[in-house]
Amino acid sequence: NRPGRNVTCNGSCSPTTFSKVVFVMFNRFTYFSGTLQKKYSLDSPIISSGVGNDIRDSVWNYSLSTHNITGVTRVAREASFTVTTTDYDLLNELQQAYTVDVENGTPGVLYVDDWQQSAYLVKTQADAIRRGTLIVKITAVLLDGKWHRDTVTSFKTSYTSVDDDEWLNYPHDYSYNFGKQFDYATSLSVETLSSAPISLTVYGQATNPSITIGGNVYNVNVTVPTGGILKVNGLDRTVRLFDATGQESNVFSKAARKPGMDVFGELTTGANTVSWSRGFEFDVTVHEISGGPLWQETQFNA
Repeated sequence: NRPGRNVTCNGSCSPTTFSKVVFVMFNRFTYFSGTLQKKYSLDSPIISSGVGNDIRDSVWNYSLSTHNITGVTRVAREASFTVTTTDYDLLNELQQAYTVDVENGTPGVLYVDDWQQSAYLVKTQADAIRRGTLIVKITAVLLDGKWHRDTVTSFKTSYTSVDDDEWLNYPHDYSYNFGKQFDYATSLSVETLSSAPISLTVYGQATNPSITIGGNVYNVNVTVPTGGILKVNGLDRTVRLFDATGQESNVFSKAARKPGMDVFGELTTGANTVSWSRGFEFDVTVHEISGGPLWQETQFNA
C-alpha cells in the first residue's frame, strides 16, 4: 500500500488485489465559463476526466531547415480528453456553458492542477452510453499555446507584526524598548527555467507609481485616485486605469517601455528582490510559463 493509496484488505491481500484498485483524481480538471463566470469541476465523486494525456502535451510549432528549425513558436491547438459521469444534468449544464462561450466569442479557462490557459470547448462525442453512466470525448481548442501558473503576492504600506503579544521588552520602565519583529514580502520567486511575465494591481491613492523588481523598474506616469486601481497585465500587455466608480481608461502610453524600465519586464529564475517607496499598496501576480502542465505528485483518492 503506497502513500496516497487507500486499500482495504480483510485478513490478507493477494498480488492481484492491487491491480484491480481504481484511483480517482479530484479537482485536477476545471473549466471556467467566460460568459457565465462560473467554474465547473471535471473531477469529483460524480465526474472524472482521468489524466488527460493529450491535454498535457507540450508542443512547439516550427519549420525544418537544412540543419536547424525556424519559425519556432507556440500556437493554438486542439486537444481532447474523456469525461465519465453519472450526472446527466451536470454534463448538460457544462455543455450549455461552453456552447454559449463559443457563440459569444468569450473564451473560457481550462485548469489542470495549478496550471491554466484560455480555451474553447468545441466538440462533444459520445464514447459510451450505459445504464447510469455517460462517457464522452470533449475536444478543446487551447488558445495560448502554453500554460501559466499564477502566484499572487501582496505588498502593504505598513509592516505586519510577527507576534503582537510576544516581543522583547526591558525589565524596567524606560522610555524605549526593543522594536517588534516584522514580517513582509521582500522578493518574488520563479521556479521555472523560462522567464515569467508578471501582472500588477496598484491601489490608489498613488502618484506615478514606481516599483523595482529584480533590477527592472515598473513605472506608469498616472495618478491612481483614492478607491481606484491601476492594472498592468503582463500576459495580454494592457495597462488600464479604473476610477472609484469603475470607469476604465487605457493608459498604455503612460507606461515606461525601455531597457531597465519596462512595465512588461519578465522575471528570471530564482529570487527577484522587490523595493518601492512604501507609499502605496499593490499586488504582483507571477505567471510562471510552461509548454505543458508540469508533472507533480497529486493526492489520489480511492
